[in-house]
Order: sequence, then structure tokens, then C-alpha cells
Amino acid sequence: MTVLDRASPETLRSLKALRGALAAHVQRRGDRLEVRYKVGWVSFRSVAANRAFAEVRPGKRGIEMFLLPPKAVLRDPRGLAGPVPPSRGWGWFRTRVKVENGGADSATDLLRQSYEYARRMPGRTRRAH
Repeated sequence: MTVLDRASPETLRSLKALRGALAAHVQRRGDRLEVRYKVGWVSFRSVAANRAFAEVRPGKRGIEMFLLPPKAVLRDPRGLAGPVPPSRGWGWFRTRVKVENGGADSATDLLRQSYEYARRMPGRTRRAH
């Protein structure tokens, strides 16, 4: 069972739109978007940066996202971003965004910013599998 089994059809449409727009942006930058569906979240990763830049949790009423950059460096005219509660974010995600169904455009822009932030971070070496 993945997180997609618990999400509403509207949330799944929003997630698909986010993924499509983000994949196009990443591809224009010569990178590849890797999406991993887990039990509680969906991970968006940059292959070139070798790191996750967002964790997304689809729910019944919308999407909760955890992003790498701190709120202070994000352009967020709608005020969607907030700090990550101490019990969340796994220690490396610094911003939480809650988007109700229908707010995919603003969420896509914030995801792009998190992707660009990850690309500017110091590189990580790939581990041999």
C-alpha cells in the first residue's frame, strides 16, 4: 500500500499536475526527476544533485510538502510556507507548505525553488548499489 491509496481523486490530480510541471522544469535543466512512492509520502529527487528536494504527503483535502530551503529564501506571495514543526522534516527539510486542493500553481513554484536550492547545495557522491 502506498500513500496514493489514501489520497482523494482531486488530490491525485493535483499531485499529477505538480509532478508533470516539475518534471518539465527539471528536464529543461538537463536533469531527471526521480519520484519514489512510499507508504506515508512521495519523494521528489534530483538525479544530478543526488538528493531529495521535497517530500510530499497527499491527503484527502490537499497536499503537505516539506522543502529544503528555509522560509526566508523562498518567494512565497501567497504565504503558504511555514517552519517545519520539530517532530517533522527529518532534520533537513526546513519549510512546510500546506496546499488545499486547487492550489497547484503556487505549490509548483515553491517546488521549483526547492529544486533550484538543491542544485546549488554542495554535491553529494553517489553510493554504489
